[in-house]
Amino acid sequence: MVTAYTLFKFLHIVGAIGWLGGFLAFSIISTRSARKKDAAVLAARERLIRVAETTLA
Repeated sequence: MVTAYTLFKFLHIVGAIGWLGGFLAFSIISTRSARKKDAAVLAARERLIRVAETTLA
């Protein structure tokens, strides 16, 4: 039987997994793009950071 507690617990766990997975993916993309010396890659990285800051802040 699904109670409100189990539903909220499930949503909390799914949200935490999504948050941590997104942080990990963002860190990997940021680290890999920081090693590149291509201006287009660095500009795309800066756009990604700005979007993340405005969306998540």
